[in-house]
Amino acid sequence: MNSETTTDTPKRIKLPRLLLVLLYDSFAIVGLLFLVGIIMLLARSGEAVATGDWWFRGYLLFSIYLYYAWCWNRGGQTLGLKSWKAKVVTMEGNSLDWKKALWRFLGSLLSWLPLGLGYLWILFDKEGLSWHDRLSGSQIILVPKEKKPKKEEKP
Repeated sequence: MNSETTTDTPKRIKLPRLLLVLLYDSFAIVGLLFLVGIIMLLARSGEAVATGDWWFRGYLLFSIYLYYAWCWNRGGQTLGLKSWKAKVVTMEGNSLDWKKALWRFLGSLLSWLPLGLGYLWILFDKEGLSWHDRLSGSQIILVPKEKKPKKEEKP
């Protein structure tokens, strides 16, 4: 094998970095939920939503889906992914369409249900994929560092 040969296969994210991405994204989600909650409050003329209102819960969940799907569809990066230099792509390396984003979002909810086992699965999977990666046909890869051109010295 030639020592100059490089592989173009992107590296997948590891669990510690993924947990940090999820932490960063949770801050964005809290802000989003405040915003959509205020919008609902204004739409109801200040009247509070009843506790346990399933329509309101669906509205909040749909808002979260829109945030993730929009980010994944527009370059594959949420706030957390951008901060930790990673992005979501299909197995072929393309941005997710709305259908794949929906499958990834629903799969990620399933991954959380059994105490986050779907996320921890990365540790046991031979390819380092989570349940929702497999379900949606997508993956989180590291974004390669951009090589900055060297500045030429002036005499």
